[in-house]
Amino acid sequence: MPNYNDLRPAEDYKKHDFALVFPEMTVAEKKRTIEGLLRLRPALDQEVAVRRSDRNLLVASWNVKEFGHTTQRLPEAFFYMAEIIARFDLVIVQEVTQSEYARHTEKYRPLESGLIGCFYEEGSP
Repeated sequence: MPNYNDLRPAEDYKKHDFALVFPEMTVAEKKRTIEGLLRLRPALDQEVAVRRSDRNLLVASWNVKEFGHTTQRLPEAFFYMAEIIARFDLVIVQEVTQSEYARHTEKYRPLESGLIGCFYEEGSP
């Protein structure tokens, strides 16, 4: 299950000290992200097979093209990606270098709910 602590209502933070990845998200951005996730889920239900551990293995490969190299990627994109990745048993995410991951470790937290390990191609910075 993806980590959605950043999308919680402000009252929840008074009860628990949740770790936030994007503390600068506004209420409007949180609302837009939640609405986007609610639209995304039915589409994924139609397009991605149901995970059945005893009957299938869902594998995906995703080339994210310079993931994290741009400041134009909105925080909500990480939540959408996490929702999609969570539908699969094994996901290969391409074009994330070791140095890129190290620089933006916090941003990757929503994607790590089922992460087993990271492998980088030889010679990646």
